[in-house]
Amino acid sequence: MVIDFLFITLGYLILNRVGISVVMVKEENLSLRLATISDLESIYNLIYGLSCFEKRPQDMTANISDLSTSLFKNKEAHVYLIEYLEESSPIGYILYYPVFGSFSCSRGVHLEDFYLVEKYRGKGIGKWAFLKFSKILKEKNYSKIEWSSLSWNKQAIGFYEHLGAKEEKGRTYFEYDI
Repeated sequence: MVIDFLFITLGYLILNRVGISVVMVKEENLSLRLATISDLESIYNLIYGLSCFEKRPQDMTANISDLSTSLFKNKEAHVYLIEYLEESSPIGYILYYPVFGSFSCSRGVHLEDFYLVEKYRGKGIGKWAFLKFSKILKEKNYSKIEWSSLSWNKQAIGFYEHLGAKEEKGRTYFEYDI
């Protein structure tokens, strides 16, 4: 433990010396909380950040009023915010909605978005948030989380595999505009 800290500290000093900024985050400085209506602007900005990361900002047609109606009036989906105490606004979010398995008669959730601002990736925050989110869902008697990932996003796919998630085989997902 001391040796690991020493290597991390030395790496941090070396990287700072050559001008690379490193963010070291301690778990006690993180929080995951259910969003409230007062978080709408932050949620909107994070969703826009995701649309840019996915190279699809032109597809971001929702506005703050749409989000307010869908998330807080109609409760069609729910959002947890990932917060780092040293930042004034959330550094990520998890957006999900309930699903139901008819064969098993079990409750699950569909993870629509799991986004972390780029400078906070690769530091264990995503893993911490995902595991914390999983624990919250388990306490609410959900049995599974399902999601899809863009095929080009190898970093995300590797992250999910590292968590122990398994790619579902035998299904093709469709979309139909109505």
